[in-house]
Amino acid sequence: MTADELYNLGIKDCKLTYKNYKDASNATLFTSMFLTTFVAVGTSATPPSKDRYTYPNVILSKNPHYVRGFDYQAWKTKRTYVWTNFTSGTIISLFAYMIYASSGSTR
Repeated sequence: MTADELYNLGIKDCKLTYKNYKDASNATLFTSMFLTTFVAVGTSATPPSKDRYTYPNVILSKNPHYVRGFDYQAWKTKRTYVWTNFTSGTIISLFAYMIYASSGSTR
């Protein structure tokens, strides 16, 4: 296989197997309800920990081109879920605030 084929295979395998982004995305969902972007920026800027990877093929996991593709897709997946959860949490908190504000509660 060529280097490009191995890189693309790493991306494909990551899409099928990488699921360890949930801690970061769930933390972002929770904190975004308080309208803070610090956690979203921090977690999306940090690459996924390689010890959390589950490579479907141990032999390919030793190939640098394959690993580079896997790394790229894992970070892309993590960033996508972090920012999606940030957006969801922000929308939820804004709706909750609008409902509270429109209820006429003045304490």
